Amino acid sequence: MRKRLTRKEKRNRNKKIVITGVICLLFCLCVGYAAFNTELSIRAKGNIKESENCEFGGIKVNTVTEGDGLYFDTYEEGKCTYKGTNPNNYIMFNNELWRIISKEQDGTIKIIRDKITYESVFDEADNRTTGYCLNENTNGDGCNIWSSTANMVGSPSEFIGVEHSSVGTLERGTVDKDSTLLTYLNGEYLNSLINNDKIVSYIWNIGMPLDVTSKDEVDLETIMLWEKQFQWNGKIGLLSYSEFRNANSSANTVFKPNYLSSLVIENKSDSFYLISPAYAYNLVNAIGTDQIFGVPVYGFTTLKSADSDDDDFIAGIRPCLYLTPNITLSGNGTEQDPYVITN
Repeated sequence: MRKRLTRKEKRNRNKKIVITGVICLLFCLCVGYAAFNTELSIRAKGNIKESENCEFGGIKVNTVTEGDGLYFDTYEEGKCTYKGTNPNNYIMFNNELWRIISKEQDGTIKIIRDKITYESVFDEADNRTTGYCLNENTNGDGCNIWSSTANMVGSPSEFIGVEHSSVGTLERGTVDKDSTLLTYLNGEYLNSLINNDKIVSYIWNIGMPLDVTSKDEVDLETIMLWEKQFQWNGKIGLLSYSEFRNANSSANTVFKPNYLSSLVIENKSDSFYLISPAYAYNLVNAIGTDQIFGVPVYGFTTLKSADSDDDDFIAGIRPCLYLTPNITLSGNGTEQDPYVITN
């Protein structure tokens, strides 16, 4: 026979049931909250992205997508390019201030002297007189090609210009000697540099940009392809047309000044040579293989004769070079605290 519970025993039993239920409920709530909190934490961590950076010389620099700073390059994967009016890309080399142009795919660092070294001609008159550089094409003003065809990568038999829009001719032919400026920069100038063992030979694009002018906005990728048609391997060179344009925070805006165009020497505006020849220039009176691109301070390209007695056509020299990736840097990249090579 089933024992009948007293009133007190019933109360105790009901209390145990309630307490057990509360404990179970609390346990379920705790487990659910822990799981929910863990999921929130995982989601939060997944949504937090570290600032992307570009590493060179043992330092990591946060990249930007607008304004002054270091950008992931639009055209070459693994390359980083400084852009803007005054990014923090100063580096001390040869006891002088230079600017970092880019970190290349293989880690080498391309730099340009911050100031003009001196004014000169690109190529002396009558230095090269055959093929592409016939006197009748250059008017005795030197030739606008950086290297001889024999010393170009692959040793092409001739250099080929681009079709001039108003005439429809195509200049082509051998270039029998290196330019006067190439010879000087890779000889006397190179030997004068401190720590020149940090400089590596590199491939430079020296082809002619496709029918570009200071007023037309030409697709930069197309320009680069034309520049790459002819190349030279060496240690000291000059800035190319596309590199100058690519330093704009908006690469296809020709007239936007950047840190490469803001240059004043002794309170006087001046210009400097580019490595890019400028035969294809949309001006009827500029048809000649003596024309080279130059950059004045107001931020777009102009024409310079390779050699001329006219001071208006003589430009300054801002050497460029590639530093080995096997260097260590310190500093912040500002003009007051530039990057310094420590090894």
